[in-house]
Amino acid sequence: MGSPDFGAILYRPREEIRGLQNERLRRQVMRLALYSPYYKRLLNDLKIQPERIGTVEDLEGIPLLYKKEYMKDPQQFRLVDKMEIFDPSATLKCQRVLDERPSPVD
Repeated sequence: MGSPDFGAILYRPREEIRGLQNERLRRQVMRLALYSPYYKRLLNDLKIQPERIGTVEDLEGIPLLYKKEYMKDPQQFRLVDKMEIFDPSATLKCQRVLDERPSPVD
């Protein structure tokens, strides 16, 4: 079910589960702040420092995301890596190189 350690945490004390949730939340928020154009802009506009979001309760300052907002530009939610941020054509260049390679001979 989802995570390989799900069974291991299923019967842990509530505080321990909450600690694990908060740890994973912090990692995800930092990942979004670094690699998601939408969340990077949202956090910046709201003047929220991602490192200050440490618990589930801290999410109260972030507005809910509705489907219509997502549908305006789904690509804004795609996580991009540093190479794509600095060189948006890098993916196309890689694809061209792959397309130009000779196909393997049977």
